[in-house]
Amino acid sequence: MRRRLGALPALAALAVSACAYDPPMRANHAAPAYRADLKQCQTDGEAEASRRVHALFRLFVFYPITYPVEIRIATRECMQHKGYTLRD
Repeated sequence: MRRRLGALPALAALAVSACAYDPPMRANHAAPAYRADLKQCQTDGEAEASRRVHALFRLFVFYPITYPVEIRIATRECMQHKGYTLRD
C-alpha cells in the first residue's frame, strides 16, 4: 500500500507537466498569437488523447503513462496543423 502511495505524487507531476507541454516549434513562444494557438492545441490535445487512449485497450491499460504521452503527441500535431514547424 505504501508503495502505491509513493508513486502517486510522481504520477500527478507527470500529468501536470503534460498539460503544460510547449512543443519545440520555430516561433516566438512569447507572442500572444502563439500562446493562443498553444492553449487551443493543449485543450484539443487533451480531448484527442483521451479519445485515443480510451479507443485502444493497450493504451488504456497503461493510462497513467500513455495519457500524458498522447497529450504531447496530439498537441504537437495540432501545432503543426496550424502551420508551426518543429525545430531541428
